Amino acid sequence: MGRVVITKETVQGFVAQGLGSHQVPAGAIVTDSAKEFARDKGFSLVFSDAALAAPRPVGVAPAASNSDLARRVRSAVIAQLGHAPEGLDAVIAKVLASL
Repeated sequence: MGRVVITKETVQGFVAQGLGSHQVPAGAIVTDSAKEFARDKGFSLVFSDAALAAPRPVGVAPAASNSDLARRVRSAVIAQLGHAPEGLDAVIAKVLASL
């Protein structure tokens, strides 16, 4: 399997799913336009070795039900805690990717 490439279109897909961040696998290529788009949208690209667990192929979005589930889980966590903890979207995305 080749290296993961994160493009502007990849980040647009994450934003469209309602995510606020994405863990980038070590060794991944992130285009300048992806970084710029993420910065402009307030989207976080989290560079971490922890993201190596079950990476999703670039350009393959999770099923719509995962997007809906992510929004519902996010809302439930915020309702319980009263705030959105730092890294919440990344954790939710990682858990859903492992299912």
